[in-house]
Amino acid sequence: MCLSTQVLNEFYVVATRANRLMPFSHDRVHEILSHLVVSCSVLPLNPAVTFRALDAMQQNSLTFWDALTWAVAAENGVSVIYTEDFQHGRVIDGVRFCDPFRECILKTITSTSSITTKTAVA
Repeated sequence: MCLSTQVLNEFYVVATRANRLMPFSHDRVHEILSHLVVSCSVLPLNPAVTFRALDAMQQNSLTFWDALTWAVAAENGVSVIYTEDFQHGRVIDGVRFCDPFRECILKTITSTSSITTKTAVA
């Protein structure tokens, strides 16, 4: 399982947002992120990812942040992104978007072909 640097950053912003019902403290999110980075591979952002995202925005009608999530996966050979933010089942250049709250997570986890497949959480 892997995460992108962007996802770690977005998690901090969302988790500490004051308008959340129960926002996490800075220290609590720091602790959570510390556990995540030792439990998962963290995929870095770089200029190649940024420019690939810019191209994908126009070619696939994506927002910049969604395109960046896709681009870091595509640049690193990730074939499945678990996210609620994309159309479930959509595939862009070999990267499939799977809503973790829908049935495809069970199919992917139990599929023998996906055991060696890189996956990312967005």
